[in-house]
Amino acid sequence: MSKLFDAELLSRLINSLKRGKAAGLDELTCEHLQHSHPNVVSIVVKLFNLFVTTGHIPTTFGASYTVPVPIPKCDGRTKALSLDDFRGISISAVCFQTL
Repeated sequence: MSKLFDAELLSRLINSLKRGKAAGLDELTCEHLQHSHPNVVSIVVKLFNLFVTTGHIPTTFGASYTVPVPIPKCDGRTKALSLDDFRGISISAVCFQTL
């Protein structure tokens, strides 16, 4: 079986992640992975390949939370806020962002 993930691929993906993003439920940011010991990449490669070979990904691996963000209004009027005045962004684990 040929592996879908290797250390070189994962290192490139990790280094291409945008910095300064909010931490997910795991409280990790991409900076944690970008500045970690190279052995961490090897461990994550083994984990991702295990997901592929077993066909199983833990349900909490893709867990995220949604944060409401106000939509800026330029009409100069003040009114009561409604659901239409917000959009949602999902914050997910940094490992999930690399896939």
